[in-house]
Amino acid sequence: NKIRSVVKIELKDEKERLRIFHLKRHSLNIKEQFYSLFRMGNALDGLNEWNMIFSLHEVTIPSMVPVVFGEKRKMGMPWKSITLTEHIYDSFRLETFIHEKFSSLSLSSEQILLKRKIIKKLASLARKFHNLGFNHNDFYLGHFFIIPSTMTLHIIDLQRVVRRKKIRDRDRIKDIAQLLFSSQQINGINNTDCIRFLKDYLQIKKIGFIEKNFIYKVLKKYLRINRHTLKHLNKAKGK
Repeated sequence: NKIRSVVKIELKDEKERLRIFHLKRHSLNIKEQFYSLFRMGNALDGLNEWNMIFSLHEVTIPSMVPVVFGEKRKMGMPWKSITLTEHIYDSFRLETFIHEKFSSLSLSSEQILLKRKIIKKLASLARKFHNLGFNHNDFYLGHFFIIPSTMTLHIIDLQRVVRRKKIRDRDRIKDIAQLLFSSQQINGINNTDCIRFLKDYLQIKKIGFIEKNFIYKVLKKYLRINRHTLKHLNKAKGK
């Protein structure tokens, strides 16, 4: 990707312990610069991601571990930047973890309980994230990491995150639709799990009219994302 690339760096510290870092390079083209500044009101680049890491840490939402940031500007606008973060040790990408742990047709009672616990954790984190005015714009399972030993979830890839005093309904719907879409791309998540997540996210026991309206809008957005993805896949295949 000419716009963003990530390099993994492995070093040993003075005690010979392996330390892992991720160097992310951002390059904004003209189209992305103008989209960022005029439509979103802030630049969706490395600096935005760097600032959002600290914003999430301030409100106790686990994210990446910041190390250093640097940037180059042209005509006062962001052009190129680098962000160095330390690895989230003992963690797994959430979509991979779910697929490997729960893709079997027959799950043990322990596996079922673990999956429900993860769903509850994810719903709680998403609710807190949104209630504090954040929206991600790339809210897919692949942008969450889980540390199984502590059941801690970390949100990553924050370059498109926006924070307002109050999240807009359309942004909340988009984020949840993206989560729903990514859950349908792996084995291990079924419709019951999705309903359970929505109930936990909305903090309800029974789905009423207001909740049905919200879910309808989420599903409508999910179908749009699905169509858009299929269109791009077919285009890439030359169909």
